[in-house]
Amino acid sequence: MGNANRVTIISVHGTGDTAAEPDGPIDGGHWFQTRSKFMALLKQRLAGRGLEAEIIPHLWSGANSAMERERGARALVDTIKRVARRNGGPVHVIGHSHGGNVANDAARMLNWSRAQRDPKIASITTVGTPFFRTHATGTERFGAWLFAAIAALSILMIPAITAFASQGVVNATLDVVNMPFKDVVAHTEARRAMFEHGAEIARASDTGLLVGALTWMAQHAYPVVSGLALLLMLPVAFYGLARIRRASRRPSADTMIYSIWHPSDEAIAFLRRLESVPLEPFPRWSLFRSSRTTGIHWGVNAVIGFILIGASFLAFDFFRGINVLVQPFQSIGAYLVVIGIAGAPLVFMAAYFFYRLFAALVLELSLRGMLNNTIGGTLIAIAFGRDGDHRIDKVSTCSHSYGTQSDVLGGELADRMNANAAAASKRLFDRYRAAIFSVSADETNAINELAKDSMTWESLIHTTYFDQAEMVDRIGDYIAGVAKSESAHA
Repeated sequence: MGNANRVTIISVHGTGDTAAEPDGPIDGGHWFQTRSKFMALLKQRLAGRGLEAEIIPHLWSGANSAMERERGARALVDTIKRVARRNGGPVHVIGHSHGGNVANDAARMLNWSRAQRDPKIASITTVGTPFFRTHATGTERFGAWLFAAIAALSILMIPAITAFASQGVVNATLDVVNMPFKDVVAHTEARRAMFEHGAEIARASDTGLLVGALTWMAQHAYPVVSGLALLLMLPVAFYGLARIRRASRRPSADTMIYSIWHPSDEAIAFLRRLESVPLEPFPRWSLFRSSRTTGIHWGVNAVIGFILIGASFLAFDFFRGINVLVQPFQSIGAYLVVIGIAGAPLVFMAAYFFYRLFAALVLELSLRGMLNNTIGGTLIAIAFGRDGDHRIDKVSTCSHSYGTQSDVLGGELADRMNANAAAASKRLFDRYRAAIFSVSADETNAINELAKDSMTWESLIHTTYFDQAEMVDRIGDYIAGVAKSESAHA
């Protein structure tokens, strides 16, 4: 068992708040790094409760990507297992923003539960985390299990199919070409002999060469290509099945995540608002109304195209020796040109009418809803970081996988964070006011530096949690309480 007076804390940063390099350093000044002011104060707070703390930053890409968060969670699982094994006891995890989602996903991968005989996680604390729900439909669950079963069976079937196909190729080829010794190969021993001596058969005749080539493909090419395909298929099958199982698992009620958040947290509020707003890029009848211009274009192109086709036929007739000037109506092209000019109004009207009808019946009544769902979903997906085959939604301040002890910041602390963010926003605006209202082709001007300026982060509540002394007290006391409770039950 581990030292009851020692705790290990793994810190997980959020989106865009990673270290300068993917693999380090871990000893910088960001809140999650070992030399940060927050970590120094947290260690002091825990020391006052009789606990010695070790800080281990967990670095992931920090990209706004569901796939990257999953990769970060799998790497976090490895870190948790390694540290828990080394220390002989579970670890505490602190995650900020999407770092909380990384920690939540890692807990699900570990099947975190108080009922576990040897839990690897003691506690999870999240700060300003917009929790996403990962879910799967019944069809997806069935498909994932079936695909994984097929992938597993294919491993066993490839050798058998290779042997069967190799012998079958010989027999089938000999049957097709009707070789003289067809009757001989009907016997099992003879077939086996021919199969083993494919090289001699190949040298015997051109047909033998074909048999030998096909036999070689069945013996070597098929298993090699199938094996390479399995290298792609198996990870897809089993990673997908694992994700489906996690999404289908019922929330665990015997474990709690400590979630700290501010009522005005910009990231949480933005994602909640974006999810609740009914996005409709194409309002009702907008596709039909906008089809007028396109219908005119189709009408004009139809008239011009009809005449151009006639002119091309005229040119063809001319090169065939028909004098289109003396005998114009012996030429199909002449008819087309005359009809195209005389019937231009009808051609224009037909093209215009049928396109507008197509827009009304197909685009407006059949495709508008699908287009709205697709484009609206894409806009939301960009904000959520949805990519790959992840299905995430239902932004919440509570975990969808575990019970949540929600700590909503209020009182003087919440007011101070609001005031500090407002003051920082004013300073930021004052600094860039001239650049915002100017036009410049200079790529290095101030407006292009706005997003990278540290003042940008100071003007947000979401990025300033760890600047508050009260956060040290809240997180430190929670970890100490869990550690003391575990020590009492040990």
